[in-house]
Amino acid sequence: LMAFPTVILALVILTVLGSGIPNLVLALSITQLPRMVRTVRTTVISAKQLEHVEAARAMGASDARIMFRYILPLCVSPIIVRLTLIMALTVLNEASLTFLGVGLSPDIPSWGTILSEARQHIYTSPYLIFLPGLAILWSVMSLNLLGDGLRDVLDPKLSKK
Repeated sequence: LMAFPTVILALVILTVLGSGIPNLVLALSITQLPRMVRTVRTTVISAKQLEHVEAARAMGASDARIMFRYILPLCVSPIIVRLTLIMALTVLNEASLTFLGVGLSPDIPSWGTILSEARQHIYTSPYLIFLPGLAILWSVMSLNLLGDGLRDVLDPKLSKK
């Protein structure tokens, strides 16, 4: 699934399922799920090999205790950071799909709908495209900066000694 471009895969899913909010959420979730699973898997594999996890296993701690007490706290920060980046991509993908006419129906307000309707007025009123484009840019940049800031705060390897 990661080999397919996100918008094209979501476009195919929405073509099969039809437009609407539940189908859009499902299509965007399916396209981003492999990236999230890969992040969680990588984090768990690296956390499971740490010394304090092996020490807990040697002392006879149950698998559930090791998972919730030692591994899960190490996985929370990469998951939060990845979620903020996925949210930024989702905003952009939703606007793209709605602009193309397969995302949300035209009666639901969306930046993609606004851009699609303003396309016919690009020569007479270019601000109709400029302002929603700036709103999309601002929200995606904000989410990316939030993810970077959370990574800096939550990653113990980046903390100053």
